[in-house]
Amino acid sequence: MKIQPKASKTLKHWWWLSVVFALIGGLLGWGIVTYAVTPHYQAKSELVIQSKKSVTEGITGDQLNTAVAGYQDLVTSQAVLSRAQHHLKSDGIDVTTTQLGKQVQLQHQEDSNLIHLVTTASSPQRAQTINQEISDAFTEEANRLGDQLLVKPITPTSYSDKSKTTSTSLVTMIGAVTGFVFGSLLVLGLMVPNLKKEG
Repeated sequence: MKIQPKASKTLKHWWWLSVVFALIGGLLGWGIVTYAVTPHYQAKSELVIQSKKSVTEGITGDQLNTAVAGYQDLVTSQAVLSRAQHHLKSDGIDVTTTQLGKQVQLQHQEDSNLIHLVTTASSPQRAQTINQEISDAFTEEANRLGDQLLVKPITPTSYSDKSKTTSTSLVTMIGAVTGFVFGSLLVLGLMVPNLKKEG
């Protein structure tokens, strides 16, 4: 398709709009991730499920599955979260039990008697402290309620200093592409009247 003279002139005159909108979109994407989105960091502790009778006594698959399902409910129970909240307040972390419930999850390592307690927070140290307090409250409550099984922490709480938030470069790139497309459509919109006149 041959571009008509006036339309071509319009394109040459307004092409920079696409570049400007691409830059604006990229800056907006970068700004949103940097200033508007709260970063999320994770901390993790590993616990083992054992028989109360003997460390070497095996646990059946059914026993393990039932226990894990119960533990997943227990870790977000009011009994565990309230106890953790009380200790966290002493550590200078003021958080509600509802917020704590959203920040913790229990993961079962397949084909093993290991479970991972994972917490998420706005800083690595905060995630680690929350994890430690919930882990302590959870193991205490689980062992108080359990008749046959025992839960014990086997590794100290570790944390990642890498944020789980969406990559800044990815959001910036998406913003730039969106801005470029918007700018291109705007230029095209300016060209259409000239194409109709010359058609």
